Amino acid sequence: MAIGDGRLKFEGTVDKKLGELITAGTKISLQYGESRRACEAVVESVDFLSEEEQARFTASAREDVGVLGATAAFSINLASRQYNQVIPIAGLRQESDGYYVLVVKPQKTILGEELTAEKVPVELLEKSSSQAAVEGAFGNTDRLIVSSSRIIEAGDRVRLSGE
Repeated sequence: MAIGDGRLKFEGTVDKKLGELITAGTKISLQYGESRRACEAVVESVDFLSEEEQARFTASAREDVGVLGATAAFSINLASRQYNQVIPIAGLRQESDGYYVLVVKPQKTILGEELTAEKVPVELLEKSSSQAAVEGAFGNTDRLIVSSSRIIEAGDRVRLSGE
């Protein structure tokens, strides 16, 4: 902890993926000293260290709750709203005009019914390192393309793995 403008400053380092979820205003819990006294602090900034896969954040707490120069531990509780459509992040795609997903749809051809990739525009509501909350015109029973052995674009014929 360090002193600055009448508040105690705390600097912490986290994995880059967690750092992407932390923003200015995020509240963290600090425990410091041998007695592990607890106090609340507010994140002021997050910086990504270019040479490492880490992020450094700075948080501040009231001056009367901590001890200058003390070592502290921290915990962060990140909460999210509940969403109707949460997909794996690998299924979310981006173009210059927004986000979309590729959905497997049957299409009648002269050879019979074939599966094709259909582009469905979505609105990105929130995302983490592994999932994305979206809103779009697809249902829970639709099959999203999240991985493939080759590059797939809208209109391409697809075959499901295991079929």
